[in-house]
Amino acid sequence: MFELCLLALLYECNSTRTGYLRTFPVGTSLVGIIAKTMSAEKVQDCAQAWFNDSIVAISYDRTLKRCDGFREIHGMTKGDGTVVSYMFTKGSDDVCLIDVSEDFNKIVKHTMIRSALAKLRLDGMIIDMHLTPDNYENYNDGAKWVWVDNSPVTYTNWNSTYGCPFCNDPGRWCTYAMMSTIKIGWYQCDTKTRRPLLCKYEVENLQTIWNAVDH
Repeated sequence: MFELCLLALLYECNSTRTGYLRTFPVGTSLVGIIAKTMSAEKVQDCAQAWFNDSIVAISYDRTLKRCDGFREIHGMTKGDGTVVSYMFTKGSDDVCLIDVSEDFNKIVKHTMIRSALAKLRLDGMIIDMHLTPDNYENYNDGAKWVWVDNSPVTYTNWNSTYGCPFCNDPGRWCTYAMMSTIKIGWYQCDTKTRRPLLCKYEVENLQTIWNAVDH
């Protein structure tokens, strides 16, 4: 009887909700605002935290046996720890279609990060993001990037015409720039520096998120 009820719940949720996940390499720690923390003997137990509508991502610490549910994501750090982190796509407000007995790694169905960029305003500087032409197709595939406050990211094909001659460097998968009131014009910042934004690019055919958090 319990199994029938569970199946009915999953069927109902599958017909009305979407709950795609994005996993990150082991050791990737999310940085943001935690809305809920709970004890968990295994990562599957973390699914209970996702029934909170405000949670957009979750991480599981195997050592502490703890799940942290995040309301906002400001960035991430990469270390050698055993933390496992997952993120929902924007708009997912329920995970009832995720069976807690199923390994989360088997249900990754979406590969574009959304609601994962952070705006930074310091001393008149405004940061924006640029994608190289090779990655513009990914940007424009219907899963567009947004800032963590849900305002849209405007794609601009920066080049020498716009005073940004370095922006089309083929060696850069993703760059961002600042329009500074101190240094007039665009000032390029490589994403290899630690900044409060996320950048998606390819490394050895693996989809990877660069360590990009300022604090």
